[in-house]
Amino acid sequence: MSHAANAHLPLVDALRAAAATVICGHHFASYAPLAEQALPLLGLGLVALRDHGRATQVFFVLGGYLLARQVDARECGLTDMARVVARRATRLLLPAIVATSLAVAVCEVGRDVLPRETVGLRPTVGQILAHAGFLQDVLGYESLSAGLWYLPIAMQLTLLFVGLVLGADVVVRCMGPGADPADRGRRRRRVVVAGGAIFAVWSLTLLGDQAWSIWGIYFFAYFFAGVLVHVAEDEPAYRPVLILYLALLVGVAGFHIATEATRAEPLRLVSLRLLIAVATATLLAAATRLPWLAASGSQSLVQRLGRTAYSLYLLHFPVLVAVAVVWTWLKWTGPWAAVTGLVVAYGTSLAAAEVFYAWVEAPAARLSQRV
Repeated sequence: MSHAANAHLPLVDALRAAAATVICGHHFASYAPLAEQALPLLGLGLVALRDHGRATQVFFVLGGYLLARQVDARECGLTDMARVVARRATRLLLPAIVATSLAVAVCEVGRDVLPRETVGLRPTVGQILAHAGFLQDVLGYESLSAGLWYLPIAMQLTLLFVGLVLGADVVVRCMGPGADPADRGRRRRRVVVAGGAIFAVWSLTLLGDQAWSIWGIYFFAYFFAGVLVHVAEDEPAYRPVLILYLALLVGVAGFHIATEATRAEPLRLVSLRLLIAVATATLLAAATRLPWLAASGSQSLVQRLGRTAYSLYLLHFPVLVAVAVVWTWLKWTGPWAAVTGLVVAYGTSLAAAEVFYAWVEAPAARLSQRV
């Protein structure tokens, strides 16, 4: 792993913090009753967050970048790759189980006072088991909390990339032994990039077809941008490949904008997601050349927000529901009361994320290292 790669870590914190904040705002603007009650005062801002508050692509790009770093730093045998998958599942699943349990409990309390669109139906055993196996969307179950669709996709992308690495390792072995391990690593990387490019092009042809949005391949184009950033920083010869790929994403975004009027899917959102991915990958790629950019996430507050971004992602919805329940019980339903409720919900979410990270997410991360 190159020393230059470490320059990205503070920037990764900053990008995580920004993405988690935008996603939190998007959900706060999307769920009744507080969002609806606050419209007279925050109408334009809430509508903008509801309709355009997209930032999950930041996590996909970062996921590709960090997973490529991790895989490059170890052997690529079946046991090693199985360990990568098991560690990833442990880090994602254990905090998600705790947070989803909290969401189910809070929604049960609010079932008689909040809209059905917010609290959902009472969960079934099959629905709970599907969530535990990252299969809720594939099996057609309603999500138990906002944002949980990301977890199955993250695991599918992990499996897809690990499969690419294992396949590339087999191809390299069939080509004959290289001069040294570094040469074999370069050959393997070349095959991974070629195979990943094929999957990325396939992914780009699927964008806008919601039937595919339950599968990781639909999001692979964003993930692959992060992989290419890592490859290009370790081998400068791949920088033109990264530039061409990002240009391709911009071109596809422009195509979707141009054809939106003839399609049913709101393709402006597809274009927005692509441009967010391009911006994220560009910032990561520029970090080693612009030291001030790499250091932009070094402030302690940004580091803390970046560190607890996953906890905030998991907890902000149950916190929002809890605040909405209390506000409804107290009959605080005016616009100013609703705005206060949203501010309280966000502040409480930040505090809860700190506690959740210390007591749940960090122990899960330590446990994953034992796998």
